[in-house]
Amino acid sequence: MRHIWQDSKCRYGVLKVWQQMKADGIHVARCTVERLMTQYELQGVWRGKGKITTHSRDDQKRAIVGWKVSNRMNTDMVMPALNQSIL
Repeated sequence: MRHIWQDSKCRYGVLKVWQQMKADGIHVARCTVERLMTQYELQGVWRGKGKITTHSRDDQKRAIVGWKVSNRMNTDMVMPALNQSIL
């Protein structure tokens, strides 16, 4: 597993290492590859936006559009909440 990861110039993540192991005739569960790569601190490169570490303020601007509490979900509960959100 480490050789496959190093041959990829330390770019391959769990999925590609697992796929390459299968292609080489080494059949092992993907979760096992994931666990071992985490244990040995082997990680592929991040593509795209990267890892999200904070929450933006935009997430906190969502408004409650309508709500009502009931023991059952029926029209007596849903319709007043819908009407409240429309008004």
